[in-house]
Amino acid sequence: QKQGSDAKVNEKLLQWRLNPDSLTQLLSKISEFSVNLKSVNLAGLLPKDADGLVKLFTSLVFSSRTKNDPLYVKNFVSKSGMLLENDLSRMSSGSGKDGPAAPPHSDNLKASLLKLSEIVAQALRADPKSDPQVAAKLLHLASFASEALQTIEARQAVNVVYQQNESGLYLQIPLALGDSLRQADIFISPDDKNAAGSKKFSSCSIMIFLDLDYLGNMSIDASLKAGH
Repeated sequence: QKQGSDAKVNEKLLQWRLNPDSLTQLLSKISEFSVNLKSVNLAGLLPKDADGLVKLFTSLVFSSRTKNDPLYVKNFVSKSGMLLENDLSRMSSGSGKDGPAAPPHSDNLKASLLKLSEIVAQALRADPKSDPQVAAKLLHLASFASEALQTIEARQAVNVVYQQNESGLYLQIPLALGDSLRQADIFISPDDKNAAGSKKFSSCSIMIFLDLDYLGNMSIDASLKAGH
């Protein structure tokens, strides 16, 4: 099992290295995805309504709408679905010392995309001779969902490797700057790597790398100690 898991991580890590900017590229296609999603008859089958699914995508972007959320980074990790397998693993292991494991957060992008992929595949199988325009839209949705899932899984794989080597987190945060999307690379490493749970990140070092139009490349070195 471990050999298969390592091979999967290496495969996704290679995908990330080939295109580390795939997240911002994916988010730039949201408008077309939204139009196709709302134009096909998948009502009642989606894991959430079309507007809700699109809203999940936009909630990942650091923008004027999300910048005042004090839990933006935490929500970015959970809403993207990067914790999905970890949550399921804790559930399958049964009750822990703090009682039964909580169910995974249902409002996450990866779970919704997995459901959407299956729904679209069922629609294509159910009516293989459907209207060519409808079929084209369904195929576009299937392609977009597949691309989005690969993008999320690549970032999961990067964090698996980074946690093994540094016990930290690596996040690529999409930034809305005017009419374009850019990206911030954030590395978070706990100062006490042997600590467990929330104590591990009570004191940590944070490096943020930005590429800005007017200021150029910039690195920010910060630290967090006891919440400050």
